[in-house]
Amino acid sequence: MKTKNPIKRLISESSVYGLSTTLTRVTGVLLIPVYTRLFAPDEYGVIALLTSMLALFTTFLVLGLDNASARWYYDDEDITRRKNIISSWFWCQFSLSLIACGLLFISAERLSLLLFDTDLYTELIRLISLSLPLASFFKVCGNLLRYQRRAWTSSAFHFADSLITIGIIILMVVFWKMGLRGIYLARLTAAGFTAVVAIALLKGWLSPFCFSFGRLKEMLRFSLPLVPAGLAIWVRMSSDRFIIQLFQSQSEVGLYTVAFQVASAVALFTTAFGFAYGPFAFSILKEEQAPKVYAKVFDLYAVLGILLVTSLSLFVDLAFQLFTTKDYYAAAVCVPPLAYSFVVYGALTIASLGPSIVKQSGPVAKAILIAAGLSLAFNFSLVPLWGKEAASYSNLIASLSGVIYLFAASQKRYRIEYRFLPVITLLIYSCLVIWLGYYLPSGSAVGYSLRAVLSLSVIPAAMMLKLVSREDLLLLKRTGVIEEREAQR
Repeated sequence: MKTKNPIKRLISESSVYGLSTTLTRVTGVLLIPVYTRLFAPDEYGVIALLTSMLALFTTFLVLGLDNASARWYYDDEDITRRKNIISSWFWCQFSLSLIACGLLFISAERLSLLLFDTDLYTELIRLISLSLPLASFFKVCGNLLRYQRRAWTSSAFHFADSLITIGIIILMVVFWKMGLRGIYLARLTAAGFTAVVAIALLKGWLSPFCFSFGRLKEMLRFSLPLVPAGLAIWVRMSSDRFIIQLFQSQSEVGLYTVAFQVASAVALFTTAFGFAYGPFAFSILKEEQAPKVYAKVFDLYAVLGILLVTSLSLFVDLAFQLFTTKDYYAAAVCVPPLAYSFVVYGALTIASLGPSIVKQSGPVAKAILIAAGLSLAFNFSLVPLWGKEAASYSNLIASLSGVIYLFAASQKRYRIEYRFLPVITLLIYSCLVIWLGYYLPSGSAVGYSLRAVLSLSVIPAAMMLKLVSREDLLLLKRTGVIEEREAQR
């Protein structure tokens, strides 16, 4: 019996994770027209700032143990040792979350005054605090399902969580007209339901008797250097909202956040890939063709990412007309650089392979710190002058800098023949295509047809650059896929 082609297996698993992510993002996108019609840009800014604050807490409370557990889980197949890993991670995060919940609940009024110069949002912050311990169940369960390669179960779990959350939000915000309070009360309620489901799925894995101080200490030695990196990720991904509020206005924060959410459509691909790539990469590590497979995955990731960003950028005006109101149209200009930021940031998963193989977290942490530092520097320098537009390009430049460093560091530890020059060439071509799109007529069938042609031109350009070439077919043939297809015929 022939072994299933590793690239085909990665695509298959990414597709399953992508199905969940796609459905989640689609239902999430459905909330954009709801929010933009019920809330003004300044209220959208409140949502953005509170969401960023929650992200800061959750980033710290994990202590990088999600990364450590992923690396230690595959060391051997002993079920007892694996339960030690998962249980130790859960009880550590859950305990810290309970402490953080109490502190945040008590200081909610002061924090509301600090962020918004009013205590009107004290209750919202307290609702957020109560969700912190519940998030531990979702985080650990979601990761364990991926480690076990239970792609369909993982997808169903994440989709159910999103569907319940969005359903309760619509109920409380649209029908019960509870305003901003309804959003966070709905999220807390949904987190409770999800925690119950997670407990059922994690039966036997969260037992306190499986907790191991020795195992936790071992993982923390690996993960604690990642904590500053996790906070740096938050700086790169979320701090720009606070900087925009500081130098511009809360309405500008709302506009930027809508652009960010539209650009996150690209995350349908990057998130699904990120979920699948780590377990996939380590599962084939000892195979002879692993380096060639890793290189080809990079090619395919780059082509698909560039194609998606190009398409979204060319049709961004139509997207805003469909999903927002005129008050938000000014945010469309921020979408292309933010969309590329998602693709570049997703490439960190590939670039981190070398350090992960040799169990060194330092280079990954340093790359993220570089990106965070540059993000702060550019945002503080440029946002006062150009607002949300400056923030979007600062995000892209910072992400690109961190990824470049990490690829260089990774190559020193585990050499892979990535084809960087053709990818850079295709990226430049994409930027030219997007630039040409600004001069095409909008709102007409002719204009949209021309945009479609420009978007699809990325595919033959990739073939000319041999990012998708005859050698790929030979690689597939050597790993058995073509023979499988021929047998099916």
